[in-house]
Amino acid sequence: MVRIKAQGTYKNFSTEVVGNKILLFGPNGGGKSTFIHLVLRALYEGLELGSTRNWDFLKSPGELGSEWEVVVELDGGGVVTCMYSVGRIKCEGPRRRLGVGYVGPCDAVSTRLGDPLDLCKGTVEIKDPSLAEYLEENWNVTTVDKVYGDKAKQGDIWIEMRDLAYGYKRALGIVATSYDVDLLAIEAFEAGLHYDLATTLIKFLSKIRAWVLMETHLAITVKTALVEGWSVYYVYDGGFSRVSSLDDLRRVAEVELSV
Repeated sequence: MVRIKAQGTYKNFSTEVVGNKILLFGPNGGGKSTFIHLVLRALYEGLELGSTRNWDFLKSPGELGSEWEVVVELDGGGVVTCMYSVGRIKCEGPRRRLGVGYVGPCDAVSTRLGDPLDLCKGTVEIKDPSLAEYLEENWNVTTVDKVYGDKAKQGDIWIEMRDLAYGYKRALGIVATSYDVDLLAIEAFEAGLHYDLATTLIKFLSKIRAWVLMETHLAITVKTALVEGWSVYYVYDGGFSRVSSLDDLRRVAEVELSV
């Protein structure tokens, strides 16, 4: 469960979000990314997540609001609480390391990856043999049969990772960051993904043990997530509304079309 109160953000909000697989959707500027970054910032400050430079994409505490409080209840026990006020941040967390992964439009980073993966410009290199095996086990999601360093095998052809289509690199990044983590956060989920690959990824994410927090703008993603049993929230102007059925989704679509 995540409980957040934030003031002074672009959109003030106070909300409680519950679920092991959580999908946020809604218009730009509604508060989806701010919510995700508040959770990640709280975990970064309250727990040991590894190299600081790997997480330098996170918004600073002050960018997230003049005052805020985040409470994250972890599976398996433990609560991370972070409060920010008057330019100071104070956090309390359990005495255990948490595996956390994040995928943005171009970045893929996790506590298990070591160096971040650059999904847009740089070369994607897989150095951990156990991670390579995990990717190969999920070849039906990544479309990659084998990986070796900075090379991937699709069918009978070995190619440089940097030459993979952007959508395939993102799928690879999402699967890679899901390896041995407790929480996986994904922004701009559908970027570069055809709807069939996006659907395959949601079904994959539904089965992993990690808690997943993801944002999207596509109705087809929301529909698939609902069918797979995700907790779905419509985020608009700082407000969070639970969407529990396809009928709820249709009502949201009708409201958006009328604006």
